[in-house]
Amino acid sequence: MTFRSSVSVAMALLVFVSACSGGGRKGSEWDNIDYSKVRQIHENDTGYVQPTVIGCTDDDLFNCNK
Repeated sequence: MTFRSSVSVAMALLVFVSACSGGGRKGSEWDNIDYSKVRQIHENDTGYVQPTVIGCTDDDLFNCNK
């Protein structure tokens, strides 16, 4: 590999890594998610039953009620 081609590869890699890092973005769309609609639904749901299984470490919650 010649010097010129290795410099080109290094520059391309630098551009790729800097593009993937997000550059100068001021946050993402996940930073300020609006949960107000979820809260309104929860507050107005008359059929909501609070969970009775607390502290179960089984991945399958069906097994926690046994």
